[in-house]
Amino acid sequence: MIRLKDAEYNFLWSVAQYLKVVPDIFEGLFDNETEHMRLKAQAERILQFHRLVLLMNIDQVQEEIEIRRLHDMGLGMG
Repeated sequence: MIRLKDAEYNFLWSVAQYLKVVPDIFEGLFDNETEHMRLKAQAERILQFHRLVLLMNIDQVQEEIEIRRLHDMGLGMG
C-alpha cells in the first residue's frame, strides 16, 4: 500500500479531477497495477514530469527515495 501525506493525496486528487478521473477509478489506482503508457509528445512528457516534481515538493520534503524514483521516471520518459 502506498503511504501518502494529505497534501500529496490532495494534489493527486486535484490532478485527477482536472483529467476527469472518476473517484472510484482514482481510488483504485492505489490498489491495482496499471498499464504503463509511453507518452509520445514531448510536451506531454514534460507536463507529467513537472507534475511529479510538484508532487515530490508538495510537502516541502525531498526524500532520497522520491528523488531516485523521480530520476528513474525522468530517464524512462526520455
